[in-house]
Amino acid sequence: MADKHVAPAWQLKAFHCPLCGVYAHQEWGWMKAEFYAREWQYLPTDGWGLAFCEHCSGLSVWFEERQVWPTAPTGPLPNEDLGEDIVALYNEARAVASLSPRSAAALLRLCTEMLVRRLCKESNIRWDDLNDGIGQLARQGLPQQIQQALDTLRVTGNSAVHPGQMDMTDDLETVERLFEFLNLIADNCITQPRAVNSAYAKLPVEKRQAIETRDGKTQEA
Repeated sequence: MADKHVAPAWQLKAFHCPLCGVYAHQEWGWMKAEFYAREWQYLPTDGWGLAFCEHCSGLSVWFEERQVWPTAPTGPLPNEDLGEDIVALYNEARAVASLSPRSAAALLRLCTEMLVRRLCKESNIRWDDLNDGIGQLARQGLPQQIQQALDTLRVTGNSAVHPGQMDMTDDLETVERLFEFLNLIADNCITQPRAVNSAYAKLPVEKRQAIETRDGKTQEA
């Protein structure tokens, strides 16, 4: 089983099936679609393919190396700790990613801005824009890898909507990484601290007081 989400891709032997969601082997087949134009001339068209999922026996349909059916969301599920507002935008990005990676990157950049706003508010940080907010979080001890993930989301999202900076017309692979980065940031900045704080709060009061005395902190009642 794959450790991370593997997006469907042309002729890839295994990926997370867009029908059942399971990471499974895909058997590829080819077909030739034929149709009649208005003048009733016979016009063969190539470029069609079928991917057969060995787990659910479902078929995904491809044309010119792009999945055209089903139009299922692409990318890993969101970390629910992002919050309802960010999760809604994240899922909107998943819904359009296979059709427009550029649009998905722009939406994920907006998710990033909302997350940084939340993190800055929790740390009582005033910030002017996304770049400034990330810099201030970094100066307050944000791990370098998380800062780099935030900046990757920021720069890629900005470049996707500015002509000539980054061509993301068909770059679904990059968008897949952006989904993963946003979940990684949420896990590092929200999920893990919340889990640690919850576990620590369950320690006996006298044990926590001893720890805080050891570390020179004010004792809790």
